[in-house]
Amino acid sequence: MTGQEYLYCIKKLNPQAHVVIWVNEDGTLRPAWDDAHVGIKPTEDDCQVVLTEVQEDLARVAKDAEVETLIQSKIREQAITALQSEGKLDTKGMMIKE
Repeated sequence: MTGQEYLYCIKKLNPQAHVVIWVNEDGTLRPAWDDAHVGIKPTEDDCQVVLTEVQEDLARVAKDAEVETLIQSKIREQAITALQSEGKLDTKGMMIKE
């Protein structure tokens, strides 16, 4: 389990958790709880129960971000082409002074 996965697992089990995950030199994970934290403090073992679901959620978020990047890229290309056809941008994408 990665630090990011551990954090998301804790948040899934206790949405009000105030915690930072430290990765020790030996690769073990250590949660550092906020002093004001109240409620359950899920352990790595507790998190194993929801780990698969969290991994699927993180993969979906990554895929959504990739799709959004492609959409934004396409929108940018279309905008540049439109501005060039209107004579407002040159072939290098620079504004043409009127």
